[in-house]
Amino acid sequence: MQRFYRSHTLLSNQISIIMKRLLFSSFFIVAFAAVSCACTFIPTPFCEQFYNGNAILYGKTIEAIDDGVRFQIFDQLTGSETNEIITIYDQAPFDCNGILYLEALTLLPMDLEVIVSLEQIDSLLNPWETIGDYRVPEYYTENRKLRVENGNVIGNITSPFEGDQFIPLSDFVSDLQTGNATCLILGIKDNYVHDVIAWPNPASDQVFLAKRDRSSKQIGRAFVYAQLGIKSELSLVSETSLDVSQLPNGFYVIEVMYSDGLRSRHKIVITH
Repeated sequence: MQRFYRSHTLLSNQISIIMKRLLFSSFFIVAFAAVSCACTFIPTPFCEQFYNGNAILYGKTIEAIDDGVRFQIFDQLTGSETNEIITIYDQAPFDCNGILYLEALTLLPMDLEVIVSLEQIDSLLNPWETIGDYRVPEYYTENRKLRVENGNVIGNITSPFEGDQFIPLSDFVSDLQTGNATCLILGIKDNYVHDVIAWPNPASDQVFLAKRDRSSKQIGRAFVYAQLGIKSELSLVSETSLDVSQLPNGFYVIEVMYSDGLRSRHKIVITH
């Protein structure tokens, strides 16, 4: 009986240890997934920077300094800066699956001519900043700046998913300085439709798309963008629905191209 009692106690202790380890592992997986989801990045085109109150400046970095860079302004497209050379400060580092440093020199490499969207400092977030100077945008990406090469503005001007777009610098500057900062007049058609809804969301097997009045809209092709902008084509179930059954659980952007040449974009959560 004592041997049975000791064996039973040992088995119970082992089960308890296993359950604790499973519980800890589950907690770690959930925490990691939460961090990953919190750090999921959905890119936005540069044109959307026109509406966030930032200064749009054309120029280049001429000097690296402690906690920032010196930036020479060739032309001011929006904002009220009067200096020819400004200071742009780093942002504080943040933890997103590892420490990432929001360095001005990363966004604005030395001697690269750019058109950039910058936040002017009106209240201090970091001890190295100065009121009236600038800080690099949080979550900096290529979409926060456009390159200027050989007289052309190059980059993700109206879409983050199509690769580089080109517009003559003179047209870009002229249109912006006359107040036409809608990107509709920059030679690239804004052909996204915003009255299309996608359901269900979250989805598991299919995603259906229709206009808000529930009228049908025939799909030509559809693509899905996972984290880090990885692109793949989706299979069509019908002219108005997509097959998402093969996608792992997670957050995605679905871009749909319709037979009439218009497009729509939707943030979708996949759960199986």
